[in-house]
Amino acid sequence: MSIIRKDLGQRPPARLKSKLSVVQPGKAVPDIRLEVRSGGEFSLYSQAPDHMETAMERLADTAIENNIFQTPAFLLPALGERHSLLRVALMEDGASDDSLTALMTFSVRGNGSHLLAHAIGDIGYHAPLVSRHRPMATLDQLFEALAGALVNLPGIAVFPHLLADGAFMRFARAVAAARGLAFRVTHARRRRALSGPIDPNPR
Repeated sequence: MSIIRKDLGQRPPARLKSKLSVVQPGKAVPDIRLEVRSGGEFSLYSQAPDHMETAMERLADTAIENNIFQTPAFLLPALGERHSLLRVALMEDGASDDSLTALMTFSVRGNGSHLLAHAIGDIGYHAPLVSRHRPMATLDQLFEALAGALVNLPGIAVFPHLLADGAFMRFARAVAAARGLAFRVTHARRRRALSGPIDPNPR
């Protein structure tokens, strides 16, 4: 289990997005939308953003670490459940749906002490999706946005059950080191796992 304490330090906070947008009937509206330093946007949803399904599928195919449990087939139905505590954070590097660069599902736990990034139903792999294009910059701004005062989330993020040599773990460690954030790994253990290509026509 990996823990990142998110402190803004000397970085300027993200700005609340002030531009007006047309709300389409049946289209989920973000709880909050922030403008980040790169000119992109950070959005937080507690309802299923069905209008971004295509962008989510594309990100799942181009992420630094594959995670089927963060695809729309798992994510959107879970967010649509009446009593769901899940929220989804999205990073976009521009104005179009093609520019989705990060997706992280989480819930606030421990009476507001920390946020827990997790797979749907706690049954699968928990790594968020991060685009292969500039992953460190994307993670850096994702952590900064989650820590912003306007978002009002806990200052500790927990990422359980990550692969020690997985791409997300490597980039998250690097971002934490660059920002001077506390990063701690607990309960490390070995498990059997499949690796390498799978022959669709075994003999």
